[in-house]
Amino acid sequence: MAGLSHTKLDQELFERFYKLPIFPFFKLIKPDPQDTKVQKQEFLLSGKNPVFSYTRAMDFDIENYLKELEECKTDIGKMETEDWIRDLYIAKLSELKTRANMIVAIKASDDRTVEKIARELFGTHQCDKTELENELSRMISPSSNFKAKQKPINAEMFAQQVQTVLDYYEMQNWKIKFTDQPNVKLSRGRSKNTATIWIPRKFKASHGRAKRLLIHEIEIHALRTQNGMNSPLHILRIGLDSYIETDEGLALYFQMKQGDKPRQFDSGFWGSYACALTQEHDFNQTFQKLLKARMALDKLVGRSVTKEEQQSRVWKLCMRAYRGITNPNKPGLGTCKDHIYRSGLEKIRKTDIENPDVQKLLFAGNIGLHHLDTIKHLDLSYVKTPDLISK
Repeated sequence: MAGLSHTKLDQELFERFYKLPIFPFFKLIKPDPQDTKVQKQEFLLSGKNPVFSYTRAMDFDIENYLKELEECKTDIGKMETEDWIRDLYIAKLSELKTRANMIVAIKASDDRTVEKIARELFGTHQCDKTELENELSRMISPSSNFKAKQKPINAEMFAQQVQTVLDYYEMQNWKIKFTDQPNVKLSRGRSKNTATIWIPRKFKASHGRAKRLLIHEIEIHALRTQNGMNSPLHILRIGLDSYIETDEGLALYFQMKQGDKPRQFDSGFWGSYACALTQEHDFNQTFQKLLKARMALDKLVGRSVTKEEQQSRVWKLCMRAYRGITNPNKPGLGTCKDHIYRSGLEKIRKTDIENPDVQKLLFAGNIGLHHLDTIKHLDLSYVKTPDLISK
């Protein structure tokens, strides 16, 4: 347990929690990369719905992990601590059990159960398909102000921008590393108050996109994690149960304040639209409708995109919408995690988010809106809120 602070209110509970085996949930629900390439090639040639394999989930000892969860829950239940702190851990263990049950369903190729459990984890998709298609019609109309963007920011330049933001918030325990993965990612050290920002080596973005990423990933996600590191509770760093929807809602809310003028359209459209389509269509039908929509937008803005690039973009959207599903050959099988961006944004808008006291609570660590009453009595003097310096 080297590196852990011994001044935290939940020290003993966290030490027991930390003994749980590593459970890389989001890696386990991703299909096998090599097989996915084969499925993509066959799908683009024939249009036949792909069938995905999940070797990492199959190889994971989920039965033992469930056993360890129950033992941890029993041990934590016996510890002498304040009830509200113990309840935070019990709720977190319950969420982990639900995630573990999703892996059980994936191992059984039980797609209906996977979809059902995904709804428990990520909530029900709130965005109406008809409303989204009306939004799409407005996006691809000549009156919209979409423009094709140049992409002058590369990985090295973006890394310098990230470091500037980290320095501003005095986040000295964060490292910047490059990766072959396609997206900017954050990872937290398991036993120490350290974290890493991973930047794709092939990173390319417009100035506006780079600013939005800096706000989204650093001034929101990373700052909330940093505040959690500085908090009286270890668990505020690793995240309370079901905090992700609030995390993404906050990130969208603040990144949309990046420009000098209000945005014409909310962020998070494509992920939400892909999720909505899966509820009425199979994989192939969802793919074709997304492809048609993306092509229409590219044509409107005069963006030159090859057929292969268009197909690859839409394939990635579909892969995210069907993550964890083995045979997406029927409507209603999407796991639809990405709807949480829009649903989280709507819930944030319904809070008094511009109130400095509410912001302090929301940035106390990796928490959800449903935790505000629980943590409101904490001393929040350590909390920093976003100044949006990335603008």
